[in-house]
Amino acid sequence: MLASVSNSGEYGPVPRFSSDWRLSLCKFSASSIHSGFFRAIGRRSCALQRLRPERGIGEQLNVELFPARNHATRRLATACVRAGLAWTLRHDDDRAWREICRMHGVVLSCLQPGEGPVTPADFVRVLSKPLGDWAPLDGDMVPQQLRQLIVLQEDVLTDEAIDYGSEYTEALFDSDGVLDTGQQWLPPWSHQTREQAERSAFTAISSGSQAQYAAGRRMLIEVPTGAETALLMEYSRRGSPRLDVYEPIGGDRTVSVGDRKFWWPCPGCHYPMQVHGSSLRCQYPPHSVHRYFLQARGKGQAPEAINGPVSVTRMDAEGIYCLRWGVWRFIGVPGLAEVLLIDWLNAKPGVTAESWPDKDAYDIGVHMPDGQVLRVDLKDVADARKIISDPPAAEHIVVTDHYKATAATLREHLPKDRYVVHTVSAFKRMITTRLRGSR
Repeated sequence: MLASVSNSGEYGPVPRFSSDWRLSLCKFSASSIHSGFFRAIGRRSCALQRLRPERGIGEQLNVELFPARNHATRRLATACVRAGLAWTLRHDDDRAWREICRMHGVVLSCLQPGEGPVTPADFVRVLSKPLGDWAPLDGDMVPQQLRQLIVLQEDVLTDEAIDYGSEYTEALFDSDGVLDTGQQWLPPWSHQTREQAERSAFTAISSGSQAQYAAGRRMLIEVPTGAETALLMEYSRRGSPRLDVYEPIGGDRTVSVGDRKFWWPCPGCHYPMQVHGSSLRCQYPPHSVHRYFLQARGKGQAPEAINGPVSVTRMDAEGIYCLRWGVWRFIGVPGLAEVLLIDWLNAKPGVTAESWPDKDAYDIGVHMPDGQVLRVDLKDVADARKIISDPPAAEHIVVTDHYKATAATLREHLPKDRYVVHTVSAFKRMITTRLRGSR
């Protein structure tokens, strides 16, 4: 079924695959993972980087242990989603089998000896069970949606795996992509991290003035798609530096009809929705309500998106560019809450909202009528541990309303004498109350 990947490697011979996938995975596991690759990964993973520390290190949350354990949880979630995705592609790409075995090795490196699925075949089977049922996700700060995450359902990648899996994406190998061969063929959402997206986007806009930085940030948020001419006009109109962050719309977001391709913008963020079989949906979890069924029409005609909350019009993909997935997912669409709050604040009499002061030292500087300045960082993440392990500079942490559970966790675990945690709605109420009191 599958040709030999190579006759030998750094860690010994790699076996040819059998026609039986279970036997193939077991053989590959025994020779490639357990005799070499797993040891290579394991050398980088000390006890503190595993999900559960060795006995005697500490039974409760420890500030020094927390970042490493959080990192291990994210690595495990990333590996599970990538393995599930590879499983769905196993009939189309021979590299899927190697990816499953590699991700099995990553998972084992996050667990204690004797824990977790023994073989890659076992690993594939447990992907149909909630993650918390077979992986020891210690700590009360692990979100419930992660504990309950099911990656595969009847050999199909679940929507939750795509939506929430991308929220916990962690870099598994060296950033140069030499070790992570999955980057060469897997879709960006399965491996691109928030840090990688921010690095690629912020390098260009950080080189200019503060005004150019703010203009560039707003363009990433407000212009997710456009024709080349329209994008050039936006750069000029906004005074934004040119950004190498747009690319033609990918095949997983278009439907081909003859020699033409069509796409559908999400009503909430206007980014091309993902096409999966006959379904169409936005890949941003808070926009999951925007889900449609693609109904075939006549021969040679583009399908129609139906059964959604609002109507959506198909668009011709010829000459249209969109933000790279990571830039949209980690900067563009979360930034919608930032610009909405900035515009809301600037509409209040006597209030001035400064956008991303000192090139994103924090998100918003709120200048109140009494001269007080509130430093605000707005967070649009489900994983509170990501914030706790890298606390923001601003004193006011504002969490989007759809992640209000994150706000509750932050209030419990961040120093109360250092941070005030709000939801967006609560922060607006506080500002309104203060303005009334100042009259």
